[in-house]
Amino acid sequence: MIFQLKQFKRRCRYYFGYMYSVLFYVAPSLLAADLFEQGEDYIAFLMLGTGYLMSILFFVASRKDQKYYHEVRHEFAGLYAKLDQLEKRGD
Repeated sequence: MIFQLKQFKRRCRYYFGYMYSVLFYVAPSLLAADLFEQGEDYIAFLMLGTGYLMSILFFVASRKDQKYYHEVRHEFAGLYAKLDQLEKRGD
């Protein structure tokens, strides 16, 4: 049960990482467009750069979490298959 909760937490972590990645990509673009209209070019470029950097960082972290999640899931699937074989052999 605890393992399943940890797996659920890992899965949610990479799902939310992808959502935050999109959010940090879109939101600064919209804010920067408004700032460009107001003539605040320096702040707009700073916001775009920071937003895109954060978007890339969240995307890379989510990819790593997803890879780790699937590796652990695959390893435990093999262990559960071996346990099923041992149970069938014992019956």
